[in-house]
Amino acid sequence: MVVLAASICTKAGKILVSRQFTAITKFALEEYIKSFPKLIQSSQQHTYVESDTARYIYLPLDTMYLVLITNKTSNIIEDLETIRLLQKVIVDVCSHGISESSVIKHAFDILLAFDDIIAFGYRESVTVNQVQTYLAMESSEEKLHNMLLKAKQNEAAEAAKKHQREIMKKLKEGGVGGGKFSGTSFSSESSTVKAEKEVVINEKPLSEEVKLSSSPANIKATSTSTKKGLQLIKPKKQPEPKVTEKGPGAQQAQQNENIDTQIIEEEKQRTKPEYNPLQAPVLVEVEEKIKCDMHRDGALNGFEVIGDVFITVRDPSKGMCGVAIESENNKAFKLSLHPSLNKAAWSQKNLLVSKEADQSFPIGAKVPTIKYRFASTNVNDVPFQFTYWYSEDGSLTLEAEFNSSQDRIKRMERLALVIAYPAYEEPNVKAIENGDFEVDTKRNYLKWVISELSEANPNANVEIQFSKKTKVDDLFPMRVDFTSSIPFFGIRSPGAVSLADQSKLAAEFVVTLASENWIIQ
Repeated sequence: MVVLAASICTKAGKILVSRQFTAITKFALEEYIKSFPKLIQSSQQHTYVESDTARYIYLPLDTMYLVLITNKTSNIIEDLETIRLLQKVIVDVCSHGISESSVIKHAFDILLAFDDIIAFGYRESVTVNQVQTYLAMESSEEKLHNMLLKAKQNEAAEAAKKHQREIMKKLKEGGVGGGKFSGTSFSSESSTVKAEKEVVINEKPLSEEVKLSSSPANIKATSTSTKKGLQLIKPKKQPEPKVTEKGPGAQQAQQNENIDTQIIEEEKQRTKPEYNPLQAPVLVEVEEKIKCDMHRDGALNGFEVIGDVFITVRDPSKGMCGVAIESENNKAFKLSLHPSLNKAAWSQKNLLVSKEADQSFPIGAKVPTIKYRFASTNVNDVPFQFTYWYSEDGSLTLEAEFNSSQDRIKRMERLALVIAYPAYEEPNVKAIENGDFEVDTKRNYLKWVISELSEANPNANVEIQFSKKTKVDDLFPMRVDFTSSIPFFGIRSPGAVSLADQSKLAAEFVVTLASENWIIQ
């Protein structure tokens, strides 16, 4: 018995949680799970299906499947016991009900349970109760640490409350009590009174008020007069501010609010993007993603291009602007305008303007504006054609040929075909033309990278040697990766215009075309 992987997937073949126990790549696992629902027939009575390379033992979980992927020589009786144990653990972990959201929420607990039940592809001798104990992971040291941490937190909270009460007491005594001050002695508590009281100091020199003499009477008079040299009086014209019982607390809250506002403003100023005057004031970005499902024999199951147009205003003074867009008039492309933009300006002038007349584009933000889509099942729309030859001795020859019948993609650079091979294989590249290759022995895939595919370099091929026990189905599906700086859809931006004075503005135009999910099955 060897379990290749244990997975929870939707009925459409989307993986929610998966644990691999052997050297299997993510790409190969996704293809296994994707083809699994297609093997299930509504009339079958058993809960396992087989493909050419693997066996699937499954159990339904609400709108999902719990799947064990094993080799075809494994003991199916033990596999059924293993998957039942996994189901019991999943029900226990997702105690509030099994759904896609609960499975994703408890993904780590489920993966830990999978590891406790299956190790290196073989089942461990454990029960549900033992797995529950393992997942609990109780530790006396952790409990002691948490108790000490909680005690320190409570002590710190009490100290903070005590300090707060002392501050409030001082604020009340200083703000409400007022009081008289004798001589020239002032305490720190009198600082809060200065906002409400005015200290008036007699500026007349002491020598002019009192003339010193040697007689005791003069000395007595002098000592008496010096006590009146500093007086605390109320201001005559300014009314005294009202102080309530909650006055100090309200003042403290107002101060905190002002500090928070100042911090927020400083943070906005700090994070505000700086405009480089050497750059164009407006940036227009087109991002296109190609999805393609091809058959190894040349048939096309589906070809789709999804494009998005984004606008970024770099210059803070050019927020009130309109961006001109020119595009081909082709009914095969379905365009949609963002609801926040003016549809009349777009339909009449091909101008991207904010829907509200007084509203400008946000500065430094990537704003979505246009979305378009193209779908086809015509082979002539695909930029290249693929052919393979496989012999019984394990020799695989691949050829890619540029499709000159299409005129949208003129050149493909760094076109890569990713081949996932079995873990026991050690592929050997015997010959290669117009490209290079990379082999990842840890992830078990070979990447054939074509330098350029265009009318000038229309062909590329590679010959790879595998062992005789590897079948051609073990090497499919293959993934295609490529990028281009030329859009599939005929679109460009001639520039922008200022709505304030109708002056023309420069706009930088950037295109990114990449494959997102291109599969050769």
